[in-house]
Amino acid sequence: SWKAAEKEEEIKDKQLRSLIKQTLILSLSSLWMVDAWMKKKDWEIVEKKKEKGPDHVCLVCQSEPFSLVFINDLQHRLCWECVEEETIIRVERDSTIEELAQIYDGFSVEEEEEEE
Repeated sequence: SWKAAEKEEEIKDKQLRSLIKQTLILSLSSLWMVDAWMKKKDWEIVEKKKEKGPDHVCLVCQSEPFSLVFINDLQHRLCWECVEEETIIRVERDSTIEELAQIYDGFSVEEEEEEE
């Protein structure tokens, strides 16, 4: 049934997130890692200014922010607020945990440096 499938997806999502968090605890926040990761040709994080249309709605909170973060072009559209709140991290199924950790790192690096 679709309810069972939905529940399974939810469990997978929670497992994925805790894995990412565990990985991040172990990994040092380093900009060069993110830089190397972003140079991989099929991955890109792009910030686009406000545009009209369904393509400019955050996939998480459904708001239409002034600028959006696009990961892998239009596949993952998030506003910075949702990215920063770690509300959701959607990535390709075949991503390695290292890749996930680096996405995560990229969004939190600046914040961590300011606190010191």
